[in-house]
Amino acid sequence: MTHAYLSRMVTDGSDEAAWLRARSRGITATDVAKLNSVNAIPNAAREKLRGSSFTGNVFTEHGKTREPVIAAWVQENYGILPSSALFHAADDQRHLATPDGVAVLEGAVTLAEIKTSGKPFEGVPAGYLRQVYWQQYVLGAER
Repeated sequence: MTHAYLSRMVTDGSDEAAWLRARSRGITATDVAKLNSVNAIPNAAREKLRGSSFTGNVFTEHGKTREPVIAAWVQENYGILPSSALFHAADDQRHLATPDGVAVLEGAVTLAEIKTSGKPFEGVPAGYLRQVYWQQYVLGAER
């Protein structure tokens, strides 16, 4: 059975330059996660036009190191396969998302988003919720 979201793959993520170029042409789940103030939209637009100067830090490096380990655990325990693919929404090709994992479980598209932290959460941060909700919208995922 072919699932509709697969036909909306923009790039599989294996070519980072192509992935970055495609992301620059739309609104990503990462962009949506940052929409927390009146300045957020102009800042996101500026980054789309000029590019971002952010190249990473110790926290992003930690996440990059841990993500494959966590993704393997998610796959083993939940059957959600790791993914680096970029997808667009059914109704707007500018609406984009790259979930960390995707599977079809019991007929429903199911996503995984992996986050690492140096401290326990008191709850799920609002930006993470916005990111996951956007991913669900783009892929038509139920959970």
